[in-house]
Amino acid sequence: MNVFNSPSLYGIYHEIIVTDRRYDMQTEIVTVAGNICEAGDLFAIDRELPKINEGDYLAILNAGAYGSTMSSEYNLRPKAKEVLVE
Repeated sequence: MNVFNSPSLYGIYHEIIVTDRRYDMQTEIVTVAGNICEAGDLFAIDRELPKINEGDYLAILNAGAYGSTMSSEYNLRPKAKEVLVE
């Protein structure tokens, strides 16, 4: 919610991948939530993704130009780091 709020504010769909197993055949239905205890801190609800294990990294794709500029330090949480991949 403080790091990337377009899903919670606008209901925008963003593809989410498990970075090292994007095409894993074993999948599960999951809800991807942020780390703030707020009802709107959700990135995806009932989304089919490869089975997620502790320590996996998830990537939220096509975040666009406003991901960082719309972030905040709500609840004293630091702003997210951004990574550009070519």
